[in-house]
Amino acid sequence: MEDRIRMLQQWLVDVEHNIGRVKSELAEHKRDTKRALEELERKHEAGLGELRLLIKQMEASDARIDGRALPVIGWGVVLSGIPEVLALSGWMTYPVCLVSIAVTIIVALSVLRDYRGATPRTGGGTP
Repeated sequence: MEDRIRMLQQWLVDVEHNIGRVKSELAEHKRDTKRALEELERKHEAGLGELRLLIKQMEASDARIDGRALPVIGWGVVLSGIPEVLALSGWMTYPVCLVSIAVTIIVALSVLRDYRGATPRTGGGTP
């Protein structure tokens, strides 16, 4: 009978030891999981911040490109409002038309340059 009691006591000691080991492993696993979750949260926040910045940059770029077309529109309004004056005097017609064409070309090139700079380029070369 004493042997059985000792075996049961030893079994209880082993069970308590195993429970302690499992508790410590569980606590370690909990710490590791918490660290991994915090790291993922930091990466997620950094990615969101980068995405927000990119969206702001794209919105600012769109607004700037749209705004640069206003001089061309203004010239169009001016030219449509004074066709008789331009048609009557040759010395005024050609300079105004040349200035209008030059402004249109400058604005178009500026917009095209920004568009090319903002568009991601895919390389066609082999890796």
